Amino acid sequence: MPTDIERWPPPNDPSAFESLCLDLWRVIWHDPSAQKNGRSGQPQAGVDVFGQHQGKWEGVQCKQKDGLLWRKVTIKELEAEVEAAKKFNPPLSNFILATTGPRDSKMQERARELTEKHKQQPMFGVEVWSWEDIWDELCRQQHLLVRIARDYWPRLIAATQHGGGRTARLDRASGLLKLEVPVGDYIEIDHQGFAVKVTMEEIVEREFAFTLLGGHRRGRGCRIKVDNGGGLLFCGDYCEKTGVNEFIVPTKEIDLDEPVSVYFFWTTAESHRFFRLFVEHINHKTEVATLNVFLLRA
Repeated sequence: MPTDIERWPPPNDPSAFESLCLDLWRVIWHDPSAQKNGRSGQPQAGVDVFGQHQGKWEGVQCKQKDGLLWRKVTIKELEAEVEAAKKFNPPLSNFILATTGPRDSKMQERARELTEKHKQQPMFGVEVWSWEDIWDELCRQQHLLVRIARDYWPRLIAATQHGGGRTARLDRASGLLKLEVPVGDYIEIDHQGFAVKVTMEEIVEREFAFTLLGGHRRGRGCRIKVDNGGGLLFCGDYCEKTGVNEFIVPTKEIDLDEPVSVYFFWTTAESHRFFRLFVEHINHKTEVATLNVFLLRA
């Protein structure tokens, strides 16, 4: 794929970014025995991931930065990690600072200067890999990207694999539709020319608060977005509103007396539409939810 046109976001969790770097450099180094260095809290001599490349030891320091803030690794951070990496044993032949931050010419220049300085001693070379560089390499290693994509971008892959939609029509004045919707898909419910789009955003497992029961119960639910073209939406009992027209709806399988519902309706000069939607069943393995949509009144 053209990497300048489409670039997936980096992991937002430092541990996940470390694991991604391990997966990538195992392939770059042709070293399936490459490992993470120790565990969190232990001295790591500036190296998070290490392995051998052409018979020589190399190390990667992983710097996960907040993508929303577009934060960058500083030159001081680079210099500190390079200094720490001098204590790695056996001595490194090459040191890479990998970051989820953007590419920076000053950082690249400082890495070249340190490499030239180390040649005189002699010591390891220094490289800085931004997220752009890492993504470019992942795209070159297509077999690796295909293998690990679901581990690091599960929702994106689910949306890519499904990503489509279909239309269900209710031609009666009232009635019940039973619909199976995979994560990433949407369903359009069409009744006499009025369409409501219901999008399956995510399947979650969590503690749900039940105000009428006065407690919490663990179960599964769906994050659902409903687009009705400007009508009014509201939750039934136990349903949680998480955004504009977005809800987490627990499944009926939690053994409630009544289905947990989202109600939505809109009016025009000629007519009134009123739907009730609830989650009947969730297949957690296939990430498919069975939704029941009931046209209460037209």
